[in-house]
Amino acid sequence: MTDLTSKEKKLVTETWAAVMQDKSKHAITLFENIFDIAPAARALFKFGTVSDLTTSKLAKLHAEGVMDTVDFAIQRLDNLGEVVPALQKLGTMHANYSVVPAHFPIVGQALLKTLEDGLGEHWTPEVKAGWVKVWTTVVAVMKPELEKAIAEIEAGSGKEKGGKSVENTFSASSLKTMAVSVAVALAGFAIYVSQGV
Repeated sequence: MTDLTSKEKKLVTETWAAVMQDKSKHAITLFENIFDIAPAARALFKFGTVSDLTTSKLAKLHAEGVMDTVDFAIQRLDNLGEVVPALQKLGTMHANYSVVPAHFPIVGQALLKTLEDGLGEHWTPEVKAGWVKVWTTVVAVMKPELEKAIAEIEAGSGKEKGGKSVENTFSASSLKTMAVSVAVALAGFAIYVSQGV
């Protein structure tokens, strides 16, 4: 976020404010987009078996929490000293939920799709460029902490929190499906970012 221009900061802040006017709707849309891109990601969430996320209080609570976290960062674009420790903590925490670095492109693609759909004609190449910079910074801060936490878990007992290894949490076919989803999302994210609006 440090390489955002003043104009990009303004565009990101204004477009985020527009999206937050209907936080609940866009929060659920974000998770619908995640699950459309990577259906196997449903296994990572307690509400993953719910077909209509709008009916799940747990999905709404979690999705709105994600929106609030993004809001925290966007409101502090000029004060990364507050944002970086919070994002680092999130990176560390997510190691306990079987999140891996390859999930970042999935969430990034889903976030950009949610913003594009929510903003309609206000989604411009300049807005997209600003949001890509924001997401790239989020990943740059969270990913090393996630990787470090995963390494610590693996060095410890070789098991995830609660005694479950990743291999025991998901079936072989589920892991294969996730791997394919991640590969597709990586390709999709690269294409999405490289395209114009």
